[in-house]
Amino acid sequence: MKKATIIFLCMLVSLFCISASVRTGDDKTRETLITNAFKTTLTRAVDDAIVGYYGKRQKSFSVPDIKIKEIEETMKGGYSFLCKLEVPTYEGQHDPPYGLEKITLEIGPAGVSVLKFEHEDVP
Repeated sequence: MKKATIIFLCMLVSLFCISASVRTGDDKTRETLITNAFKTTLTRAVDDAIVGYYGKRQKSFSVPDIKIKEIEETMKGGYSFLCKLEVPTYEGQHDPPYGLEKITLEIGPAGVSVLKFEHEDVP
């Protein structure tokens, strides 16, 4: 599992280095594609964090709804990052109770780990 995560992160980093134009069927920008790929990469860690908090799979989330609030390089010139996310959650078919999960992830060559998890109820 960790090996797959590392390989996928390496592929994601490679996207940043590619200077060729990116084409899709839509008019999506390169930045949008990279952001979507990054969110997709983090989906497993986000899901594991939510299940870890609640103790079981009772909350769901939508990948497009993940908000990247902050990302910073933790090692100058290295490949270690701190990423703060806000993830709206719901139960069932987007039914209440709703929540907002604030998750801080550490991302590096060894994989993705959860540093902090905060839950807020959303009315």
